[in-house]
Amino acid sequence: MEDQFLYFLGAGASCNALPLVKDFTQRLRQFQTQLKTPAVNYMDSLSKDEIWSKLFKTFNDDLKWLINESGKHASIDTYAKKLYLKRDTNNLKKLKSILSCYLIFEQARKNVDYRYDSFFASILEKKEGEVTIPSDVKILTWNYDTQLEKAFFGFCEDFKKVLEQITNNQNILRLNGICATKYPNKIGEEFKSTFINGEFNIYEEFLKMHGQCTDPRMSLTPSINFAWEIDIIKNKAKLKAMLSSITILIIIGYSFPFFNREIDRIILNALPNLKKIYVQVPSDFHNSIEDRLLSLRNDLPPQKYLHDINLFYIPFEYQ
Repeated sequence: MEDQFLYFLGAGASCNALPLVKDFTQRLRQFQTQLKTPAVNYMDSLSKDEIWSKLFKTFNDDLKWLINESGKHASIDTYAKKLYLKRDTNNLKKLKSILSCYLIFEQARKNVDYRYDSFFASILEKKEGEVTIPSDVKILTWNYDTQLEKAFFGFCEDFKKVLEQITNNQNILRLNGICATKYPNKIGEEFKSTFINGEFNIYEEFLKMHGQCTDPRMSLTPSINFAWEIDIIKNKAKLKAMLSSITILIIIGYSFPFFNREIDRIILNALPNLKKIYVQVPSDFHNSIEDRLLSLRNDLPPQKYLHDINLFYIPFEYQ
């Protein structure tokens, strides 16, 4: 049996482009300041239009609300779960929309995390004139960013191919959904703006998106999920089909938080042919992750903990 590889990504995999959960509230404050900066002439011009002025005021008020509320909790995720348990669907939807809009803004303004770029440069193939991800490489990610799309676009500047090879690829599973879309598989300009720096007007796009997602007359909602919202039974079957042949697991930037334990346990137990695990996280987390892995599955194969986190690790088993 030839080796099959699974890359299991957490927030740390995108940390050179986007904030970790613990830093989100502070970055949202910076985001709010950036929107108010007089140098942002385009926002000034929008504010003179009655419709755009209303959208901007609503967005700014909602952003201020999320900053204040998230500051009272350990993380935005904690506050999101509180809203979920209280069945406060309107505020949970508003929270997701603000997060999605922030990620649109942040990713459109910055280059992709260079490690995704290097990773794709190492593994992408060209078959019959088309750039593709090898069939023996699968990706499972907790991240709702579009770093994968943004990086792939650098090798293939074709929106349809990005959707085919990344967004809708059956070998790539997003456990937390994805930002910059209002419902599954409906890709608009706000999505494209996250990986084409400067070509699309990011302010206009995320303001429109937030207005639509928070309008009670519309049934749109951001395609971001959280671990506790996942249909475990549905995903269990999908995970089993996707992961049963995996032999090598590469964990990058993921700390196995308590919130995600049910899904993580299902994932690890959906790997019956696993032979080896590589863990690529900062050295300070090695011991805690080893303990958490063994608590989720006690018959795991050998694990190798990597100290170099400058590039996504490609195992020697990969041919």
